[in-house]
Amino acid sequence: MFAIARIKKHKRQDLRKVQGHNWREHDIKNCDPEGFFKKLKGDDNLTIEELLDYKLRELGITKIRKDATVVVELMLSASPEYFRPDNPEKWGTYDKDKLRKWVGCCNDFLKNTYGDNVIEATLHCDEATPHMHISVVPALCKTKQKRRTKEQIKNNEPGEKYEAWGLSAKDMFNRHNLVALQDNYALACEPLKIKRGIRKSKAKHKTIKSYYGFVNQQVEAIKNVLSDFELPTEVPLLGRERWYEDVKSKVSNTVNGLTIKVKELTLLANDYKRRYELAQEKLNAFVSKYKSMAAVESMINLSHRELVKAHTQIESKDKIITTQQQEIQQHEKTNKALEIENTTIMDEIAHLKIERDNRKKSAVLNNN
Repeated sequence: MFAIARIKKHKRQDLRKVQGHNWREHDIKNCDPEGFFKKLKGDDNLTIEELLDYKLRELGITKIRKDATVVVELMLSASPEYFRPDNPEKWGTYDKDKLRKWVGCCNDFLKNTYGDNVIEATLHCDEATPHMHISVVPALCKTKQKRRTKEQIKNNEPGEKYEAWGLSAKDMFNRHNLVALQDNYALACEPLKIKRGIRKSKAKHKTIKSYYGFVNQQVEAIKNVLSDFELPTEVPLLGRERWYEDVKSKVSNTVNGLTIKVKELTLLANDYKRRYELAQEKLNAFVSKYKSMAAVESMINLSHRELVKAHTQIESKDKIITTQQQEIQQHEKTNKALEIENTTIMDEIAHLKIERDNRKKSAVLNNN
């Protein structure tokens, strides 16, 4: 089960279309008219554009480029296996308790990540899989510098600094922050056992528009086959056998044409199924490999910790040995000094003996 998060940047002129879809103000092809959707944040009396203007006034943002990104729409969801574990392919169904827990995790994530910059949020449970649409104002508080005065220029001083709010989707949703968005959303859903998507995956999101475009092409192809077939309204009185053969031939050609189209669609469906199964196999292999790598990495980390511990112990013992060597060297110096002192004392004793013997000899001579 994976966490799903996507963003889309909008200019002011896009907001009416965004509101129409999110608030179900016009017909949506791929949703259940009787399905459940709910506004989680916003004001029923204000449009998304009015909510945006209120937020901009609150932050004191007045200068806005005409082509500026004023709202970043965030879409949050999870794998169908989470919402309906018993039957993931049964579109439009979900476990209410799981939905409630997931919404709680999403709310915590949005509060901790974007705070008051979220001006509107809507929960959609009327499509294939539950998801949320969130409108975020990409406003950041930046430190700016005033233009220098003549006095400051003369004294080579910098201009005064001040803080101000401004729109910057480029900074708020840069590459680093987009990676952090995926990480933090998955972390918020971790208690639900929903994991982060594969890093640096080459998979691309296929839009509903492109899907319907393909389906409509196939429908038009079938209509073209059917348009060539017309049953006569009257049965001729003469030549009925020939008429019967003509009708039979037209029906046969039409059925053959439809059979070919059905086969093409079946082959295409099987191809998509095969691609899905192959992708699932690759995903499972990757997850298995990742787990093995994680186990190896854990062993390496354990070995590294043991090596660090052994190295620390060796360093400690090395310090003790160094201290002991220093003490031995000090003792050796002391011993050398004592030996020198002892030699000096012995020399003095020998000298004193010689003097004593000389005095004795002198005394004997004097007595004689």
